[in-house]
Amino acid sequence: MCGCPSGRSTRTASTSPWGERIRWSLVEMDQRWVDRPLTEPRSVSLQLDFTAEDRDDADQLTWHDLTGTVTRIDQVSARYVSSRDPAEGGARMPEAGGAQQHSVSSLWDRRPHHGRITSWIVRVQS
Repeated sequence: MCGCPSGRSTRTASTSPWGERIRWSLVEMDQRWVDRPLTEPRSVSLQLDFTAEDRDDADQLTWHDLTGTVTRIDQVSARYVSSRDPAEGGARMPEAGGAQQHSVSSLWDRRPHHGRITSWIVRVQS
């Protein structure tokens, strides 16, 4: 299972419908970021991150190549609220435990939701 929050893939802007073969390069998922909006823990180990190459620590990232068939896509949406954590300086963050997750047939098959779409969780069979 991988999270697609916004990689370095073959840079295809595919809609990733179920059954499509994909070839992506992924980086480690920030599990803390995944756990914040979701009410139930999810094991999302890798993410497709189109901005990873622009990060300050980009040269320290470990890339993982994944080739397989898309078996499920879940749209994740959340409301954003101002953080009360002083370390986050009042930044807008997904509401803790407030995310909605809906199964969709592609990244373009958007389901009605509250807030805004923050990511997709894509299951891939290698």
